[in-house]
Amino acid sequence: MPECRVVMLDDNAGAAEALGFMFEQLGAKPRATSDSDEFFEIVRRRPPDIICLDLVMPQIDGVEVIRRLSEQGCSAGIIITSGVESRVLDAARRAAMEHGLRVIGALPKPYSLSALKELLEKSDASSAAMSEDASSDQGGVHSEFELRNALEEREFRLAYQPKFTCSTRRVIGFEALARWHRGEGAVITPDAFLPGLEHFGLMTSFTRQVMEIALSWLAKLNREMSSSGQAYTIAINLSASALRSHEFVEEICVLCDRLDLESRLVTLELTETAAMEDPRHALALLTRLRMRGFHVAIDDFGTGYSSMAQLSRLPFDEIKIDKSFVLPALESRESRTIIKSTVDLGRSLGLRVVAEGVEEPETLEYLTSIGCDEAQGFLVAPPMPGEQVLEWLSAHTASSEEGGRGDG
Repeated sequence: MPECRVVMLDDNAGAAEALGFMFEQLGAKPRATSDSDEFFEIVRRRPPDIICLDLVMPQIDGVEVIRRLSEQGCSAGIIITSGVESRVLDAARRAAMEHGLRVIGALPKPYSLSALKELLEKSDASSAAMSEDASSDQGGVHSEFELRNALEEREFRLAYQPKFTCSTRRVIGFEALARWHRGEGAVITPDAFLPGLEHFGLMTSFTRQVMEIALSWLAKLNREMSSSGQAYTIAINLSASALRSHEFVEEICVLCDRLDLESRLVTLELTETAAMEDPRHALALLTRLRMRGFHVAIDDFGTGYSSMAQLSRLPFDEIKIDKSFVLPALESRESRTIIKSTVDLGRSLGLRVVAEGVEEPETLEYLTSIGCDEAQGFLVAPPMPGEQVLEWLSAHTASSEEGGRGDG
């Protein structure tokens, strides 16, 4: 890790010295302090690449440090270190993620060089994959004029992330993810433009455009892959605004008919938060979609406050486990428990269960062992432009076949 600057906040001089020595062995330049004021001054004066943060400090606790780092817009990778129990360590990691910090992971005491090296290697692989999808223009509030112009000029494009079965690793479909390509190579992700579209009443127009692009792409892909005998599926996110559109169901049905696309190949995903905003319209819309043969999924399952209630009253046939549970699954017993409970619940209700954010082979092995149906994540592929999918599919299929022959 050439030129990697590491700052450690730890009141245990011996532990800090041991961790610093491990970083030096890996080629980094560590600096340790037990004083919180000095720590924030170091971070402000010359932002580090990595911060190692002990949770239990006499002057200031680690969660307060996390809050202040978030306020400062810290971009360093955060490694949380402590001897506290795993549930507390996991909760602190979640707190850092929810504050918008880039969390590398947790490193329990006593430290080991192999554990540190493995943590950093995983972080490097994930960062490299995510950098392909990173935005170069995320900041700022977008005006109504900018957003209307983006719709008129069709600057919103889709990236497609493969969905695959856990048991066979076979790619069965894709999720469509919107990106705003805003001149000079700038790519803006949904969290930066969706609030504006919603605020200015443009979400319905945006949803129509996304549906047209995604379904047209899928119809073309399936025609080109017809010789394989497999019809791929597409998952598309629905906004709360779509729930209030009486024309939405008819519009998507007409579009599928025009493209000669079977409704069973289309899954509409709705977050439980969106469903709660207008439960009456959600029930009516999702029921109509199911009657027409579409699949409907509850997205980000477990992150809201009424997941069980939504499953009991709305006609979902798929659950998507949020990546905030999947990403830390290897290290967090609590996350694994939540994932397994969700899988068991889905199976008992006859629902497909899909896990998001699968980045490690061991995570996929765990999901397979507990009966999770499908997954998606950087382990197989990041979201990619539509024109790259055909080539990627051919290479992935060839690699899978060679791997199968090798196993035999």
